[in-house]
Amino acid sequence: MKKEEAGRSGYLTVPLYAVLFAAILILVIFSAVSYRRSVQSQNYNNQIRALLSYVTTAVEAASGEQVELAERGGRQALIIPAGGTGYEQQIYFANGRVLESFMPAGQAPNEADAVEVGESSVFEMRWFSENLLEITTDAGVTYVHAGR
Repeated sequence: MKKEEAGRSGYLTVPLYAVLFAAILILVIFSAVSYRRSVQSQNYNNQIRALLSYVTTAVEAASGEQVELAERGGRQALIIPAGGTGYEQQIYFANGRVLESFMPAGQAPNEADAVEVGESSVFEMRWFSENLLEITTDAGVTYVHAGR
């Protein structure tokens, strides 16, 4: 009689282990998916912050220069003159990318020769006040003091 009871409990052990294994497997898969999403979000946020840092640093480094917003090649561009050399740094938005070109003053940028600063679905610039430039990206709005 005792052998029969021991045999029945052996039959229940296998399904119990299978259920525990399935539960652990589901938790591992769920955790991996959640981790991947959080890493993607963090990478995206870091990329947007780096983009904003680059643009604000470029504007702040041009202290004493006349930073301006102008049309270049049919696009709004942030123009930073290169200290009387006849060249200018142009930062502009095209096809979901923020690009930078170093061109002769007044010349339209060439996307093929431009350097990609970063990606964003929104990149708008406007003068908020006389010397305060407003930059809007996916991350929100940033203000930077610029000579004008």
